[in-house]
Amino acid sequence: MPNFSRTTILAALDTFENLSHSAIDRYLLENCLEDVAPISVGNKQKRATAVAAYLLGDPERQDDDGQNLINTIVEERVRAP
Repeated sequence: MPNFSRTTILAALDTFENLSHSAIDRYLLENCLEDVAPISVGNKQKRATAVAAYLLGDPERQDDDGQNLINTIVEERVRAP
């Protein structure tokens, strides 16, 4: 179960605005989400929304280390410069 609210998840993914599309591609690849929000989805906001919708639709999804993926992503995005 994720530790974060829907609002927090959306706010964390809003940080995609600070990344280039190439950096978003790399980030998604690192988190096994490359098929969720490819560049064909549209602008950075649409890509962030696609990732958020996917994560909210599967809140128990785990990362490669067996941790909750939502928690991992929110914590990483909050720490990102």
